Amino acid sequence: MRDCGAGPELVTADSDWSDLMLTRMDDGALAARSLGGYTPERLAAALDCEI
Repeated sequence: MRDCGAGPELVTADSDWSDLMLTRMDDGALAARSLGGYTPERLAAALDCEI
Protein backbone atom coordinates (compact mmCIF):
# COMPACT_ATOMS: atom_id res chain seq x y z
CA MET A 1 0.00 0.00 0.00
CA ARG A 2 1.08 3.54 -0.68
CA ASP A 3 -0.45 7.01 -0.53
CA CYS A 4 1.36 9.53 -2.71
CA GLY A 5 -1.17 12.27 -2.02
CA ALA A 6 -4.08 11.14 -4.19
CA GLY A 7 -5.43 8.46 -1.82
CA PRO A 8 -4.46 4.87 -1.08
CA GLU A 9 -3.16 2.64 -3.87
CA LEU A 10 -2.15 -1.01 -3.90
CA VAL A 11 1.10 -1.91 -5.67
CA THR A 12 1.28 -5.53 -6.85
CA ALA A 13 2.75 -7.71 -9.59
CA ASP A 14 0.53 -9.24 -12.27
CA SER A 15 -0.13 -12.99 -12.31
CA ASP A 16 3.14 -13.94 -14.02
CA TRP A 17 5.25 -11.26 -12.29
CA SER A 18 6.06 -9.54 -15.58
CA ASP A 19 4.30 -6.20 -14.88
CA LEU A 20 4.09 -3.98 -11.84
CA MET A 21 0.45 -2.99 -11.27
CA LEU A 22 -1.17 -0.08 -9.45
CA THR A 23 -4.76 -0.53 -8.22
CA ARG A 24 -6.98 2.11 -6.65
CA MET A 25 -10.67 2.82 -6.10
CA ASP A 26 -12.07 4.99 -8.89
CA ASP A 27 -15.73 6.03 -8.61
CA GLY A 28 -16.52 3.00 -6.45
CA ALA A 29 -14.78 0.44 -8.66
CA LEU A 30 -11.27 -0.97 -8.66
CA ALA A 31 -9.10 0.40 -11.46
CA ALA A 32 -5.71 -1.12 -12.28
CA ARG A 33 -2.95 0.12 -14.54
CA SER A 34 0.54 -1.05 -15.39
CA LEU A 35 3.58 0.78 -14.07
CA GLY A 36 5.86 -1.13 -16.48
CA GLY A 37 7.98 -4.24 -16.19
CA TYR A 38 8.43 -5.76 -12.74
CA THR A 39 11.80 -5.56 -11.03
CA PRO A 40 12.53 -5.37 -7.31
CA GLU A 41 14.02 -1.90 -7.87
CA ARG A 42 10.89 -0.68 -9.69
CA LEU A 43 8.73 -2.06 -6.86
CA ALA A 44 10.78 -0.14 -4.28
CA ALA A 45 10.52 3.04 -6.38
CA ALA A 46 6.75 2.64 -6.69
CA LEU A 47 6.34 2.16 -2.95
CA ASP A 48 8.45 5.29 -2.39
CA CYS A 49 6.17 7.26 -4.79
CA GLU A 50 9.02 7.75 -7.26
CA ILE A 51 6.98 6.32 -10.17
